[in-house]
Amino acid sequence: MKLQTAIATLLFTGAPVFCAATTVTDNVTVDDRYQNASQQLAIPIVKLDAGRFSTQVHFSNFKQNADGSYMANAHIEPLQSLQDATDVRVDVGFDPQIAANLQVFLEEQVSKNAKPGAILRVDMNGKVWRGVIGKQRINSDQALNFSDRHRVGSISKTFVSNVIMQLVQEGILGLDTTIDQYIPEVDIHNKDKITVRHLINHRTGLYNYVKSVDQIQQSMQLDPLKVFTPYDLIAISNAQPVDFEPGTQYKYSNTGLILAGLIIEKVTGQDVEDVVYEKVLKPLNLQRTEFPKDPGIQSNYMHGQADYNNDGILESTEIVSYLDPSVSWAAGAVISNIPDLSRWSKAHIDGELLTSELQQQVLSDCLPSAPDYGASYCIGAVKLTWPFNTTDENNWWWGHLGQINGYDNAIFRNPKKDITISMVNTNYYLETPPEMGTGIFIFEVLNIIEPQT
Repeated sequence: MKLQTAIATLLFTGAPVFCAATTVTDNVTVDDRYQNASQQLAIPIVKLDAGRFSTQVHFSNFKQNADGSYMANAHIEPLQSLQDATDVRVDVGFDPQIAANLQVFLEEQVSKNAKPGAILRVDMNGKVWRGVIGKQRINSDQALNFSDRHRVGSISKTFVSNVIMQLVQEGILGLDTTIDQYIPEVDIHNKDKITVRHLINHRTGLYNYVKSVDQIQQSMQLDPLKVFTPYDLIAISNAQPVDFEPGTQYKYSNTGLILAGLIIEKVTGQDVEDVVYEKVLKPLNLQRTEFPKDPGIQSNYMHGQADYNNDGILESTEIVSYLDPSVSWAAGAVISNIPDLSRWSKAHIDGELLTSELQQQVLSDCLPSAPDYGASYCIGAVKLTWPFNTTDENNWWWGHLGQINGYDNAIFRNPKKDITISMVNTNYYLETPPEMGTGIFIFEVLNIIEPQT
C-alpha cells in the first residue's frame, strides 16, 4: 500500500492539515513492538540510522482536494509500547509470596524512601514480575509508565566495555596493549603503562574526573547544558596525582571509560555513539536504547529529580532531566528503559555477543570493590555474592549500578538460576546517602527472592 500524502503544514491544536502529494510507504513504523492504529496513517518521527524514537503523528479522516492535495485531522502523541503499564503486572506462575513482597518493596520506594517514582522488573526462569509506582515528575498527575525511558548512568559502561571486548574479539584491539599504542596524541598520566584492560576494569589509578566539585558537580547542577570535550574531562583528571600504579589495585574511575571511548573512535574511525549502536543496540534490537548526542530524552520518559538542598522536599527547580551527554559521554550517557535493560542484562552476562573464552574473562577477572558486601569489579561488570562472600557459583550475580543526576539504576543477573533484576528510581545526586541508593536496595530485592539470615 502507498498513500499519496506528506506533511506540509501541521497545527499542534489538532486542526486539519494540508498535505502536498508525495509517496509515503506503509512500512514507516520500524519498531514492531508498537501498535498501529487501524484506518490511520501513523508516521513516527525517528532518526533511523540511530534507532532513535521520539513521537508519532497520527493522520485520520483523509479528504482529497480538487488540486490533488489532502486534508486530514492530525494529532501528536508518544509512541506507544506493548510494555506500557502504570501498575503491577505478574505472569501466571510467578511465586505469589515473592510477588507480594516485591510490591511492598516497590511501594516503600515512594512512601518511605522519598522517590517520586520507581520501576522494578524481576524475571525468574521466564516468569516476570513488573512493577511501576509514582509520577513521571513532581507536581504532575502523569503516572509513571513501565516503558518510560531514563538515563542509565554508569550502566553505559557495560555497553562500551562490551564494544571494547568485541574489538578485541575481532583482532582490532589488544586487551593488554598499552593505550599509548592507540591514542599517542592524548596527554594522560602513565599512558605507557595503562592497558585497555585497565580502562574497563578500573585499575588505571587515574583520578576520577566526576569527583571534581567545582568543574563537574557544580556544572551539572548550575549549567547542565554545558558542553565538554573528552579532552576537557581528561584534563580534570590530569590535574590530580595518580592514586596508584596501573594494574596493581581497583579504584572506580570514570576517566578510564572516557579514554576507552577515544580508543573506540580511533580504531574504528566512527563516533563511539554509532559504534555502540552498530555492535550492541542494533543486533540485540534494543530499540528504546540510545547513546545520545544532545541533552533531551525523546519519547515517553521519567523525569530525573535531585534534592540538591537536602530539605526532603523536591521542587520544580530540582528537576534535572536535561543534561548535555558530553559530561559523562562513554562513562554514562546512555538512555534506555527497563524492558531494554532487562534484555541487555541477559545478553551482557550470558555472553551473547562474545566468544565463550572472552566472556569467561569478563566474569572472572575481578578484584574486590566492596568486600563487606561480597562485591567485586570485573571487566565492565560488578560481581555480587548472595549470601555475602559465598564461594558457591550458583549464588554469584553480575551486573552494574548506574547513577547520574536524577536517576538511580541497577541491573543484575544470576545466569545459573536464570534470574534477572532491573530497577530504576528517581531523586538522586552525588551526595545522596548510600543507604538511599540502588546499591543497597538491590540487596533488599535479593533478600526477597532468596531470604538470608
